[in-house]
Amino acid sequence: MNKILSKAQPAINVVWLKRDLRLSDHQPLASAVESGLTLLFYVFEPCLVNDPHYDLRHWRFVWQSIQDLNQQLARFNTQVYLFYGDAQAGLESIQQQFNIKQLFSHEETGLLVTFERDKQIKAWCQQQQVQWHETPTGAVVRAKKDRQGWDTQWRKVINGEYASPRLSEQDLLTNDQIAALPQASLPNTWLIPDPLMLTGGEQWAHKILNSFLAGRGKDYHFNIGKPLASRKSCSRLSPYLAWEILV
Repeated sequence: MNKILSKAQPAINVVWLKRDLRLSDHQPLASAVESGLTLLFYVFEPCLVNDPHYDLRHWRFVWQSIQDLNQQLARFNTQVYLFYGDAQAGLESIQQQFNIKQLFSHEETGLLVTFERDKQIKAWCQQQQVQWHETPTGAVVRAKKDRQGWDTQWRKVINGEYASPRLSEQDLLTNDQIAALPQASLPNTWLIPDPLMLTGGEQWAHKILNSFLAGRGKDYHFNIGKPLASRKSCSRLSPYLAWEILV
């Protein structure tokens, strides 16, 4: 798809959310809003939705996490733009309405299919003259051929500066502007809460962490190896860490 733009199309930055469904300690988001008008973007990709590594409970958790983000973003009159389809098609849908100047995201460490997709998006960005800024995830160094110096890198990242995005309504696309984009249609099963599953979102992540630190964690070392007792003594933080909601 060639880049054919009208002079009336505003230039924007796009923050591509992946496994980083949070607003705090988010370097790509902080960098984007500092350099111009910004849209937050999440794409439900069929290559992942249909992958055997994923299940209904994952996408329900993601949906809940995005809803939590939208509750926080409501005061800025904006929301996360959702797209169902290939990542490139999602970016092209944005490109038809706006002039994407820069794309910001964390580097994703996961399945081979996501790495191949990233190579495709890199080629698309070069073709469209879009600058893609990728921030390393935690202390992970992609393409490193050995483990030498990993501890030094880890300490540098852990002790590094906290990225705190300064959000304002002037720096984010409005709900009205986002409404002009094609809207995703998601399966109803994703939208129905399951009382037996943990709820996604930053607010729930901190509730679960606080309940562990305030009480449940006192017997962790005694009960973690016991199938029944560990249900109450474990941290329950795995999904929040896996989706980088709690970092």
